[in-house]
Amino acid sequence: MKLFGYDVNINKRSGNPENPGTSLADPASWLLDALGMKRTNAGVVVSEEGAMSLAAVYSCVKVLSEDVAGLPFVPFRRGDNDSREIAYESPVFDLLVHQPNPEMTPFTYHQTCMYSLALWGNFYAIIMRNVSGNPTKFTPVHPASVTPKIDAHGRLIYDIIGTTDGYIKTQTVMAYNMIHVKGLTTNGLLGNSVIRQQMETIGLGLAQNEFGAKFFSNGANMNGALTVPGKMTDKMEKNISNSWKNKWSGLDNAFKTPILEQGMKYERIGIPPEEAQFIQSRKYTRSEISGMYRVPPHMISDLEKSTFSNIEHQGIEYVVFSLRPYLVNIAQEYNRKLFIGSDRRKYYTEHNVNALMQGDADARSKFYKSMFNMGTISINEIRKRENLNSVDEGNNRYMQMNMTTVENINNPNSEENDNKEKK
Repeated sequence: MKLFGYDVNINKRSGNPENPGTSLADPASWLLDALGMKRTNAGVVVSEEGAMSLAAVYSCVKVLSEDVAGLPFVPFRRGDNDSREIAYESPVFDLLVHQPNPEMTPFTYHQTCMYSLALWGNFYAIIMRNVSGNPTKFTPVHPASVTPKIDAHGRLIYDIIGTTDGYIKTQTVMAYNMIHVKGLTTNGLLGNSVIRQQMETIGLGLAQNEFGAKFFSNGANMNGALTVPGKMTDKMEKNISNSWKNKWSGLDNAFKTPILEQGMKYERIGIPPEEAQFIQSRKYTRSEISGMYRVPPHMISDLEKSTFSNIEHQGIEYVVFSLRPYLVNIAQEYNRKLFIGSDRRKYYTEHNVNALMQGDADARSKFYKSMFNMGTISINEIRKRENLNSVDEGNNRYMQMNMTTVENINNPNSEENDNKEKK
């Protein structure tokens, strides 16, 4: 097929020297530039979706996506004295809690959000509204098909490229009808792709995967050279090469003893994996990717430096330092797009991270006891957090009687102290 006037083949390039074309398996630099990709120093091409073939990237993205998707995300209504209640009457309650669109559950929808955010650095969802302006549906859009820009009137708009009835068409969406959660950004309009910013690290990991796969596909043998006395014709060279490949390559032929004829010799070339520190390099890359996403190593099955005493603290740090920036970013975007005018002072959205912040049974017991003795929470609030049914008279809050205020201690003639002395 033709692309930009060049031949594009599936497996090989064109034989025409004036128009060499390219292949999808080994793309030329001009095609990489057109697709927004780049070949790394490790010799591999890195893309957002291609990076998911790397186990460490897949694990980090999966952990972040599932954890965010599993958190309750509901609208709240502000009350008097800084109180709040779940806003069941809010027009967006059903969208956030039950069904953002007819095709997705809230878990799938928010998982898609984090998947796009963790890889492309941007999440887009079109807001469909009724005649009253209230949201009726959220439709996610693939980040690669969206381009935010400022139009001639100075307004932020989003151009979405898609295919309709076999034709490529562009749809323009105004900013107030587009949920756009941005990752790390340099201009405030577009988030930067984590994968593209850390392309060399990802490329090294992909190259290690490819090296390991080819190493084992060759029967766990390093590259070598066959030397044959005398001069060979092209046909002889091809026959020997095919014969060697069929008999001694692949895992089924590993550790078999080759038989050489007519003075042939095999000489190994290249660096053995153990001398190239293959295993150590893979561990280092995995650690780098874990740090890139700020996901604790034990959460992606790397327990080499984890202990029972520090895993719990790592989990809490993960919620505070890794998840919380994402959650705040997401909630602020929804707040400014879903609630307009006076509703912004009345409603807001928030994720509930209490379930992720719970420690072991002993730590929870101490926490509940401290909060209960201060009158901060009631019996039923504790039972609710532990997934237990409420009890009668369980909504009362209690405080210890042997406490007083600092003002009363500094003023021994206060009315409260006089009353205590009379008693």
